[in-house]
This record gives sequence, C-alpha cells and structure tokens, in this order.
Amino acid sequence: NYLNVTLPNAARGNLILYNTQGQVVYQSLITVATNRIRINTSNLHAGVYWLHWRSNNGASEKKKVLIVR
Repeated sequence: NYLNVTLPNAARGNLILYNTQGQVVYQSLITVATNRIRINTSNLHAGVYWLHWRSNNGASEKKKVLIVR
C-alpha cells in the first residue's frame, strides 16, 4: 500500500506525515529535487492524516490525507 504525493514544484525539502493526534508517523528528508514522492503506508492504520511539505526554498504545503483499507 502506497501514498503517491505530487508536489507543485520539483524541490528538495522535508516531508512529514502526522496522525490526528499530532504524532509524526513518517518523515523523510528529500535530497534530490523531485515533485513526486511515494510513501509506503502498509504499517499505518486506516484513517485521516496530515501531510506537511516544506521545501528548502521556504515553500510550504499541507494536505489532508485519507488512508483506507
């Protein structure tokens, strides 16, 4: 099970996935400029999560994510 994330611009940065309690359940430092990221979600429970992307150039984006099984 995977979550495919498409970012508005190719960039380096930090990608964090939070659960509804605010706990970090996934974090990745992206060191190669890209606008597509694939996250393995097989160890996550079904539910609502928040995805936060912050690029090295200061751009930031938050998305609500629903994982279903």
